[in-house]
Amino acid sequence: MKKLFYRLTVIAICLLIPLMMYSCKKNVDYLSYVSELRKEVFVGEKDNFIVVVYSGFKEEPTLLDGKKEQTALTLTFKVNQKEECENPLTIKFSLGDKSYQKELAFNPVKSTLCAEVEVNLLPEKSIEVQIFEGENCTTVNAISKLNENSISYSKALEKATQKAKDFLTNHTEKNTFKGEIIIRLLCENERNYYYICFVCESGEKLAYLLNANSGEIIAQKVN
Repeated sequence: MKKLFYRLTVIAICLLIPLMMYSCKKNVDYLSYVSELRKEVFVGEKDNFIVVVYSGFKEEPTLLDGKKEQTALTLTFKVNQKEECENPLTIKFSLGDKSYQKELAFNPVKSTLCAEVEVNLLPEKSIEVQIFEGENCTTVNAISKLNENSISYSKALEKATQKAKDFLTNHTEKNTFKGEIIIRLLCENERNYYYICFVCESGEKLAYLLNANSGEIIAQKVN
């Protein structure tokens, strides 16, 4: 009887091990490989200024080398001027009980004034930004452009990983994805989209553009 029980136990273990291995391989936590997340976009306009604020987290510096490094909560500010100011501009804002201040600098890639600020928490629904030119101050209230009917970034990533199943399998070893993931919320004409890019250590990249309302993948790029 004991021998029969022992044999049945061994058989059960042999059957369970492949199932357990398959289950582990199937459930890779791709969210843990996100090295840059733009989860919300805020836009506001007043007088001479149009302010766009990207909210999320990112590496510093951003390398896009296929390896996720330490990330920090970050707000990225873009300030467009209807008429160019003669003096340097400084932004000020508050989140919770903490205030922040940083001078804007011209970004040649984005062709506008920009600033990146590491923060202790992210804004919700809106953020009030003060723009100083010397003693002159303009207060801009930037409102979230994330639509209520848009899917979450985690759901968007789930749809992208399903589409990229073969690509990800080729770049996964022992349940470890050999790369990093970029997720950016986009807003065009009051519509939301998600840009999701898989960046591998080998240098290969696979990017998708998703309709944030339906979750449908509407474009892809491989390089």
